[in-house]
Amino acid sequence: MLIGLVVYFDTIKGYGFVGTPNGDEYFLHINSFVNNPNKLLVGTPIFFNPKKNKEKNRTSSINSRLIGFEEDWKIIFSYLDKSDLIFKNPNDKNNGFLRKVQCFSLIEKSLEYFFQDKTEEEIINFITDYFDKDLDKKLFISFCEKIENSLSRPFPIVVKSKILNKIFSHFSQNLTEELQFTVWKHKKFKFISFNELEDYEISENVLKKSIQEIGKTELNRILKFSFGSEFCSYYVNIKFRNLDILTSTEIEELYQFVEFETETEQEKRKHQLDRSYVQKIETELTEKTNQLGIIRNIDDFNNYNRLLQFIPN
Repeated sequence: MLIGLVVYFDTIKGYGFVGTPNGDEYFLHINSFVNNPNKLLVGTPIFFNPKKNKEKNRTSSINSRLIGFEEDWKIIFSYLDKSDLIFKNPNDKNNGFLRKVQCFSLIEKSLEYFFQDKTEEEIINFITDYFDKDLDKKLFISFCEKIENSLSRPFPIVVKSKILNKIFSHFSQNLTEELQFTVWKHKKFKFISFNELEDYEISENVLKKSIQEIGKTELNRILKFSFGSEFCSYYVNIKFRNLDILTSTEIEELYQFVEFETETEQEKRKHQLDRSYVQKIETELTEKTNQLGIIRNIDDFNNYNRLLQFIPN
């Protein structure tokens, strides 16, 4: 079955269209529902099977039904690692002006409808069970954002806050090192019941295990940690390993990290980069020159001339 959102429906004529995130639209008739819904609004999520109608040259939805069953939960989150946006393009005009294009999140709309007839306890259990057993932790931030946004519409602020506090507390009590780093890097501390307006120091071991995901922005934050200076020197040392196998472009990008070395080492690091950069440029220019061969025409001359711009001052 496919999952989509109603993008148009004429309640008088009893038909419309359902859209999916890949941009496809399917003809939707009220009689295609196993159990006819009381009302179909734009943005209503439904499950359906597609069926090609060759005579009318269109694909229709059959065996349609509204979202809300327990088995729907995992299918909804199967879109978490891909674009889930569905656009409603206006085909008519209103008072001479085009109507505004509407955009919906398939996940958020589906969750909004899924939660409608569920108790607070049921909602919390659905979320925490999925977190514990099925969630790809690399998608944790997106997961939390979708949950938070979907709870904003059907519930009063007090109820929404109560649910979020319980699930964020659960996440905090079940943090892996990978999750800890992800939350810290994206500054999404509220998802683990921390104050989002502050920054927090995480362990040096966690940072070292995720060192490939650390850049200049993160280093500026780490410098304020109790072990910040030592870690930044460690980071620079890792970055400067194996300079001989890097390209000139990759070596050039390393200059931005020299400032994170200790003051006594900064000048040494800069000289090390200068030396490696010049050597690599010489090697690369020699290889390109050998590939060009003998100058036979103006194009060959221009190719040689273009190499001049790569020679460092």
